[in-house]
Amino acid sequence: MDKERLRALKLHEVEDYRYDDGHHSYVYEHDHVCVIIDDNLCEKIGDHIFDYSKYCEMQNKYVDLYDKLYRFNKIDESVYSQIEEWLNKKVDDIQLEDKGNAFSKGHVDNTPLEKKFEDVFTDIYGNDALAYLSKEVPVSLNNGHTGSIDYVLERDNGNIAIEENGVTYHHPVIIGNEQYARQLEKQNTLTLYHYKVYRFSAENLIFKNSVIERIKHYFGKSSHFKPTTLIKEKRKVHLYEHQETILEELKEHRANGDTTALVVLPTGTGKSQIVLEDLNNLASEGKIHKVLIMVPSQRVKEDWENRVQDIHYPLDITIEYYNKTFISRNSLPSDYYDYICFDEAHHAQAVNCHKTLTYFEPKYLIGLTATDERLDMKKLQEIFGEYDKYMSLEEAVKKNIITNIRCFRVESNINLSEVRYNGKDYNYADLERSLVIDSRNELITKTIKKYFAPRDNFYKQGIVFCVNIQHAKKIAEMFNNAGLTTRAVYGGNKDNDQIFEDYKNKKIQFLTSCQQISEGWDSPQTEIVVMARPTLSKVLYLQQLGRGVRHYPGKECLYVIDVVDNYEGKLTPWNFNSLFHLSTYSPFMGLKKTNNDYLKILGLSEQEIAMKEVNIQTFEEKYKDYLSLEQAARELYIGTQTLRSWVRSHKEYSSLALPIGNRIMPYFSPSDIEHIRTDKHLKIHNDETLLQDFEDFIDENTLTFSFKLVFMLAMLKLADKEGEVHLDALVEEYRQFYLNRINRQLPVDKANCAYTLDYLNNDTKIKKSLLDNPFEKFERKRFVMYSKDLNIVEFNPTLWSQMDSAYKERIKNKEQHFLEDYYQDKGGL
Repeated sequence: MDKERLRALKLHEVEDYRYDDGHHSYVYEHDHVCVIIDDNLCEKIGDHIFDYSKYCEMQNKYVDLYDKLYRFNKIDESVYSQIEEWLNKKVDDIQLEDKGNAFSKGHVDNTPLEKKFEDVFTDIYGNDALAYLSKEVPVSLNNGHTGSIDYVLERDNGNIAIEENGVTYHHPVIIGNEQYARQLEKQNTLTLYHYKVYRFSAENLIFKNSVIERIKHYFGKSSHFKPTTLIKEKRKVHLYEHQETILEELKEHRANGDTTALVVLPTGTGKSQIVLEDLNNLASEGKIHKVLIMVPSQRVKEDWENRVQDIHYPLDITIEYYNKTFISRNSLPSDYYDYICFDEAHHAQAVNCHKTLTYFEPKYLIGLTATDERLDMKKLQEIFGEYDKYMSLEEAVKKNIITNIRCFRVESNINLSEVRYNGKDYNYADLERSLVIDSRNELITKTIKKYFAPRDNFYKQGIVFCVNIQHAKKIAEMFNNAGLTTRAVYGGNKDNDQIFEDYKNKKIQFLTSCQQISEGWDSPQTEIVVMARPTLSKVLYLQQLGRGVRHYPGKECLYVIDVVDNYEGKLTPWNFNSLFHLSTYSPFMGLKKTNNDYLKILGLSEQEIAMKEVNIQTFEEKYKDYLSLEQAARELYIGTQTLRSWVRSHKEYSSLALPIGNRIMPYFSPSDIEHIRTDKHLKIHNDETLLQDFEDFIDENTLTFSFKLVFMLAMLKLADKEGEVHLDALVEEYRQFYLNRINRQLPVDKANCAYTLDYLNNDTKIKKSLLDNPFEKFERKRFVMYSKDLNIVEFNPTLWSQMDSAYKERIKNKEQHFLEDYYQDKGGL
C-alpha cells in the first residue's frame, strides 16, 4: 500500500486481515468511516480458494463498528482515486435511473440460502418477524442502473441491507475482477445511502448458534424494527396541461377531496409559478405549514431557492435532492409534510423517488414535468397515485383498496391429529403420507369443477398450493382430467417461464404449486386461491392469500378455498376464519357484504349457505407469547442443553409440551421464564453484561478437576481472529497437556481422574470428555458454542468482539495462576 497516498486521505491502519497465505485485506479508518482495501482479492493462487465465511465475518465485524464502510479491490494504483472519490461523494451525485423498473419483481421462490436465513431470523425474533423484512428491494445505483437487495430491514435507528451470498456467485476468486467490482459498487452506493450492509454465506448459517448471536448483536431488538406489510393505497390524480385553468381546477378538485396533481407544460411556460401561487393561496388560508420541494440538480435547487422568496406567508420550506429525501424519509412521520412538489416528475419512476413518493402522505402533492414523451402518462399517474398504508386486510377490503375476499371450506374426513410438528410447521413427510391421497384430491377436484368449470362468459383462474412437487403434479393431473386446464410449477421445472406466460395470457386456468409462488410473484387476474396444504405459518398463509387480492377488470372478489381436515390435537392450522376472527361460517361468505347475484352463477343453494360455528383458535394465536427451547435459553442466558436437562427434572418449568418428530419439545410462557429465573437464582443477563459475566465465571474458579482451566487456556491459545478453533486442534492441545504430565511421570490430576494413557489416546473418548465437561460448563453460560457440522468451537461472537488483547492476556494470566495453584500439591506444573 502507498502509505503517503493513504496519509493524504487521512486513513489510519487498523488491521492487515489475512484469509490465507496469499489473500488479505487492509482495514483503515477515519472519523467513524471504515475503508477496506482488498489486495487483488480476485487473484487465483493454485487450486485453493480461501474460506468465504471469513470474508463475510470480517466485513460484518467492521460494518457493526463504524458508521460507514466502503470497500475497494486494489488491482492497480487507480484504487486511491476511487477511495478519494467515494469518501467525497454525496448522495445527490448518484445518477438516477428513470427508464422504469420502479416496481419490485422478486424471486419466484426462496433460494435454499434465503430459506436458512429466514429460519434463523424467525428463531431469533419469532414467527411473525418476517413482516419486518422487505425482500428483493430495488435501489438506484451509482452507475445509473437499478440493483436489488436480498433483504432490507428498516429500523428507527438505521436501516440494514442483508445480502445472502453463495460462494459460487460471490466469492471474489470465483467471480473475477469485473463482477467483484460491480458487487463493491453496489455495496458502496448502499453505504452512501446510510445502509449497513451485512453479508451471510451458507457456511455462516450452518453455525446456527454463532450466527444467531451475531445477528442479535448486529440487528438489535425487534422493538426498533418497522413492519413492511403495507397495503397500496390510491390517490386520485388529475392531469393538467392548460396553464390558464390549472389553479382554478386545482381549487375545484380539492373541494371534492382530490389533492394530487400532475402538471405537464412546456419548458418556460410557468410550471413553477403555478406552484408558487398555489403555495400562497393555501398558506393564506392556513392549510399548509411544512413544504418539501424535490429537485434533481444543483441548478434546479438554486432556481427554487430564488423563487420561494416570492412567498408572502411564513412557511417551513425544504428544497432537497431526490436521494437526500429518499435517505431521510424513514426518520420523519409519513404525514410530516403538508405539501410536496416533485419537480421534473418524469424521474418519479426511478426506484428511490418512487419509494419516497409512496412513503409520504402529504395533504397536497403536485408533480411538474415538461417531458411527457419520455414516459407513458398513465404510468406516471399510477406512481403519483400510489402510497403505502399500514392497515389490516379487513380495512383494505372495506376501503376497496383490494378486492373482497370470499371463503369456501372443503371439509375432508381425514384425521391429521397425528401429524408431527418440526418446530415451525407440519412435518413434510407426515403431510405427504396423509394428504397426497386420491380421496382428498378428488374432493378438491370435484369442488373446483362444480363451482369454477369454464362455461359461457365464466372463466376464473386460480392457484392451488400443495404439499410438495408430487402433490402439485397429482392435483394438476386430476384437474386436467376434470376439464380444468392446469400446469404444475416447481423448482427445476424448465417450463416454468412459459407456464407463467400462458397463465398470464389465459391459456391455463389453474397453476398448482408447492410454495413456488407464495413470494415475489403477482398476477391480479387470479380469482381463486386453493389452500390444499395446511400451514401453521401465518406469514405463509398471508403470502399465498396475497397472490390474488389485487383488483382486476371484471373481478368481483377473490375466492379462497380452504381445505379443512380434522385436527384433534393442539396444532390447528391457519385458515380464512382464524385469520379474520370469524367464528361462524357459510359457503362463500365474504369480508364485505355485496350483491349476492354471483351466488346464482356459482350454483349455490339456500341449504349450502347455512351458517355454522367453527373453531378459530390456531396454534400461533393461542401460544403466541411462548418461547421455544432455544429462544428460552437465550432469554435466560444459559445453554440449550442446560435448559433441556433442567426441564427433564423439573417438568413444571415448561407449561406446554408438543410432539416434534419422535421427541416432546417444551415451550415456555413468560411466567415459566420468571419461575426458572427465580428458582435457579439467575440474574438478568444481556450483551452489556456478557464480558463481566465471563470474568466473574473465571474468577469463581469452581473446580472438580483441572479440565476447565486447560480447556480455556487452549481456547485462548488457538482462537483465530474470529474466536474460532477447529475441534480436532483443540482436542489435541487439551490432550497433550495431560500426556505431557504422564510422560514426565507426574500425577495427571486427582487420583480418581479417568485420564489414563489408554483413555487419552482414544480419540472418541477424549473428544466426548472435552465436550461433556469443560466445554459444557462454558456453553451453558453462552460463553462458547460448537458447530458439529463445521467441527468448530468458538467464543460467543458478541463476547469475542468485546475482548481486546489486554483483556485476553489478563484472563490467560488468571487461568495460568489458577492452574499453578491446582497442581501445587500434585508435583507442580
